[in-house]
Amino acid sequence: MFILVSLIVALYSAPLLVRLLLVSTVLVVLFYKYRAGYWKRRGVSGPKSRIFTGHIPEIYDGSRHMATRLRDWTQEYGSVYGIQQGFKNILVTSDLQMIEELFVKKFDCFYGRKLNTLAPHPEKDDTVNTFSARGIRWKRLRNLTSPSFSTQSLKATFPVVADSIESFVGRLESRAGTGEEFNIHPIFQQLTLDVILRIAFGQKESEIGEHEDVLKAAKAVFARDGVTGIAKLGDVVPALRPVIRGGLKLSSSFTNLPINFLVRHLEAIVNQRKEDRASGAHDPKTEMDFIDTFLDAETNEEIGDRFGDLEQMPKVQKKLHAGEIVSQCVLFLLAGYDTTANTLAFAAHSLALNPDVQKKVQEEIDDVCPDSEVSYGQLNRLRYLDAVCKESLRMYPIAANASARLCMRDTTLGEVKIKKGEYVQADILSVHFSKEIWGEDAEEFNPARWEDEMKRSNLAWLPFGAGPRICAGQRLALMEEKLALVHLMKRFSLRRTLNTQASGRGCRKRLHISGKARTRRHFRSSTEGSTCEAGA
Repeated sequence: MFILVSLIVALYSAPLLVRLLLVSTVLVVLFYKYRAGYWKRRGVSGPKSRIFTGHIPEIYDGSRHMATRLRDWTQEYGSVYGIQQGFKNILVTSDLQMIEELFVKKFDCFYGRKLNTLAPHPEKDDTVNTFSARGIRWKRLRNLTSPSFSTQSLKATFPVVADSIESFVGRLESRAGTGEEFNIHPIFQQLTLDVILRIAFGQKESEIGEHEDVLKAAKAVFARDGVTGIAKLGDVVPALRPVIRGGLKLSSSFTNLPINFLVRHLEAIVNQRKEDRASGAHDPKTEMDFIDTFLDAETNEEIGDRFGDLEQMPKVQKKLHAGEIVSQCVLFLLAGYDTTANTLAFAAHSLALNPDVQKKVQEEIDDVCPDSEVSYGQLNRLRYLDAVCKESLRMYPIAANASARLCMRDTTLGEVKIKKGEYVQADILSVHFSKEIWGEDAEEFNPARWEDEMKRSNLAWLPFGAGPRICAGQRLALMEEKLALVHLMKRFSLRRTLNTQASGRGCRKRLHISGKARTRRHFRSSTEGSTCEAGA
């Protein structure tokens, strides 16, 4: 009591400015403390939230992926619990019925994504892409890009992908010939970057290994180099977000942030394409790619505030603004390079750890694809390889963090009330490793479990999301992954070494393969299909 009285006396005797500062500080602390108890007041369990940051330290922890952290919390608090990312109140669920409502049945209530603090405004900014857009704007961008991933488009791009894979295999042969172990992941990254540069941006020939500057920048974007601290600040103090975004936008022309390098690089490609089309050096009728698709839909109209709820406009115009064109290109480059390369790396790692599975894959490939060239139809007949790819994605869902949605109006999921402005995050890893869904061997790599898919819910496997916002490029990614594995397995066998970690989950940071995920490659005999060492 004496201390409290002394503080009050000291406060009244202090200068006005000091008093205002002290009172403001106390009020701010009390406000943040009140916010930290948000889910407790809602009657939702969960880990204790810090006063200012909530669970930001865990979310941005570089040593563990957020998806793994969510699974740990699910085991402790159950299938529904609440966390906080600064000012973002996030309900986490691994309940399949709630997930189905979230992604499918109540999509009209959850059509916005949980975006990075530094992301542009999803309705007003002129640099929004399909991933971050919402409402009518998302529908318009999605309608424009979806035809690029149709069966007809995939068949048209198949020869280009196959040609890049031939170059990829050639690089592997030169490396395997040394007899030394090496990490295949960087070569997968070179392959997937080469493919996306060819099918999306008009690169004529395979140039694997010749775009190290672009590859370095793309890697840095996913490592969040230079922006993590700024993003945390925006999460804790939402009022600063417009200032931060504006500052980053103004500095984009002269700063060395990786994302700015990619934007400038792709702007140059788009501008060059415009010049080539105008001069007749490029004919979009015979050399159509993603850039041509975007340019054909270009408009000079201002963005304004026209893109809101999905129900506002019955008809969606397929027009793109200059900023959207470049932003779409950046999205396609990053998504086409990173996720597919990591998926391939995890699949290769799983095959190296499971030689019996690898042998069965090789036998199927030898039976269905006896010739050196592989057709689109043959690729789709490789059922066991398809099961291997699905099982790898079950155990290593690369895009697990992209499963959060913003509630656009008050509603319910199951019996839980969800308020407008709250976020709901699907806990993908808990679903993918649920013994109730996948059996007692859910922790094991077992492609045979895919022989009977009908006994499981469609929402039990979510590497690409679900519902209207499911990944548009999933079919292209799977085609590229399978074709690369076919040519890899036709010519090589993968064997673990002393440096190969027993679990892929143990060698990942943000679900990316690390440099320690190594296997030794052996040439296969062309006559007997056996393995023989390439060297000592």
